[in-house]
Amino acid sequence: MQQWKLSEINEALERDAAGFAAAAEQRYTDQVMAIAMQIRDVREERPFILLSGPSGSGKTTTALRIESLLDDWDLETITISLDNYFLPHDAGALPVDEEGKPDFESPDRLDIPLLQHDLQKIHECKPVDLPRFDFSTQTRVKGDRLERKPGELLLIEGIHTLNPHVMGKYLDVATDVYVSVEDEVVLEDETVVSRGKLRLLRRLVRDRLFRGSDVEKTLERYLSVGRGEKRNILPYAANAMERVNTFLPYEVGVFGGLLADVADQLPEELTALVKAVRPVEAQISPVNSLVREICGGSIYSY
Repeated sequence: MQQWKLSEINEALERDAAGFAAAAEQRYTDQVMAIAMQIRDVREERPFILLSGPSGSGKTTTALRIESLLDDWDLETITISLDNYFLPHDAGALPVDEEGKPDFESPDRLDIPLLQHDLQKIHECKPVDLPRFDFSTQTRVKGDRLERKPGELLLIEGIHTLNPHVMGKYLDVATDVYVSVEDEVVLEDETVVSRGKLRLLRRLVRDRLFRGSDVEKTLERYLSVGRGEKRNILPYAANAMERVNTFLPYEVGVFGGLLADVADQLPEELTALVKAVRPVEAQISPVNSLVREICGGSIYSY
């Protein structure tokens, strides 16, 4: 873990924002490249790739970047999301959080028997009709038909992919990767903006721009999400073979600028961060950056 002084981030953005962003992106790219090479080297005994991380960690972009590298090396890779295995609203008693609201961070929200059934067929290279979860209606609809060919890799992305209760024996044939923000930002008064709050900053921007959720709604869910992460995700992080630190220090300038008009509605340390950071445009980031996953303009479809 590294602590970045906000004053130094601002100085770097003032002096050479493009160079500062490029250096941050290269650090992230180097991590992804090293993991993709490891996956390539053990692909015969571990044809599955399990990628986990908490909300706002950059899982999806990291998964897509890994898949892109493997495809470039002629290692065909299929990606599926655990989100599509959510149980529909009419599946019976679904888990709720401490406030009685739907608990989407609980592994019991997943249709684990169906997942295990499909993974067996995929592992055996047999055809399977994947489900797709429609979040707008909370229902399951028919997804794509998948038939993995011998030698093809399967990348599974989701918050519970390191949980043995969910993945079972398929942990034994997988390279597992944990993705998260590992750094912190220190403000001028020595206030520390934690890793969790930096992920929340990402989520606030994404929810506001693309999920029809204002600041108030995102913050309402934040406590429940945090409790779910501590209970269901973080205990398994230590089991990961590989880790990716997705924090890009210039990102606070991008996201701070996008939240400047609602700064006073944020948690205290994020209010101070947004008001003090030097804003920069999202265009400073490359089109395959996880910054673009959060605020738009990516080459990837999310």
